[in-house]
Amino acid sequence: MYKVKIAGIAELTEEVTKVEIEFINPETEEGDTVIRKPKASVTVAGRVLFDSDKRFMLDSTKAIADWSRLKPGQDGVYQTVSIEITHAGRTITYEFSSAFDISFHEQFDEQGGTFELVMAVMWPFEAVFDGGALASKQGVKIEPEPEPEPENETANTFTGEAGLANESTGTTTEGSGGKLKVIDGKVGGKVPIEDYDAIRISSIKNPNSDILTLGKYKPTIENGVENWKKPGPDSYIAKAGETSYFDLGSEYNVIKDKYGLTDSEMFDYFNKPVLDDAIAKGKTIRFSHNPLETRTGALFQEWNYIKSNLGVTDANLVYNRDGDYWYVK
Repeated sequence: MYKVKIAGIAELTEEVTKVEIEFINPETEEGDTVIRKPKASVTVAGRVLFDSDKRFMLDSTKAIADWSRLKPGQDGVYQTVSIEITHAGRTITYEFSSAFDISFHEQFDEQGGTFELVMAVMWPFEAVFDGGALASKQGVKIEPEPEPEPENETANTFTGEAGLANESTGTTTEGSGGKLKVIDGKVGGKVPIEDYDAIRISSIKNPNSDILTLGKYKPTIENGVENWKKPGPDSYIAKAGETSYFDLGSEYNVIKDKYGLTDSEMFDYFNKPVLDDAIAKGKTIRFSHNPLETRTGALFQEWNYIKSNLGVTDANLVYNRDGDYWYVK
């Protein structure tokens, strides 16, 4: 289900049958530094609605057609657009400021009419996943639905060096977007504290480095076949060198299955504390692969978590040709 609202123009719901959003990151050079200034194109397609007698077009689609006829410089050309996409019981909200029409096409036949509206949004813009107070500007944040409080269980929260569990403190950590709870001696009621500490320690490589490298895992290609057990030369592990990096390797699925964890819990329990530790210690954070090239996955989630905690935007992600890294500035 879709809801498209163009401020001051129209609100579309039942008319919309398709929404496509494409993020583009063109490069511009400033001295020796390459800057990426993102923009987006938004395509909305749907049915043209008429009155019950099918004689008159309803105001919503007509208003969009009128908007598309405005010329550059005229009042009302730029509008704020919000888009809600509801799927599988979850709503994702995109919010774009200063959107303008590129093209509007209508087609009619005996069965009725269809339309396609294409809009452009230049940087800076807002694109947020509906995550309440944690939604961030000029980026995308995925906020998991809160889990219900456990009943009839003894629970406390913990903290410690690098976010490691410490059952006796009863204090809090920001390492999971809030608090990680110890329930009956288990993190989240699932992972025994001793096991959690061991996993956390083994997952952080070169912990004493003042640089944290994040990126994509790429496998080695052997005789034309991908070997996922061995990182390739373009994998973030290879590009990390002697810097700190996070890696659960082949143990990821083993840990996930053993303790009954979701991907979201894996990210909360293990990825986020690594980022918290790097931020708290003032480490330089860099990416071996551009996190803006995809809008899904752990790499993109890590970048959004960093933005949220450091108060930075996509403009603070600076590409350096020397070494081929994206640095958080």
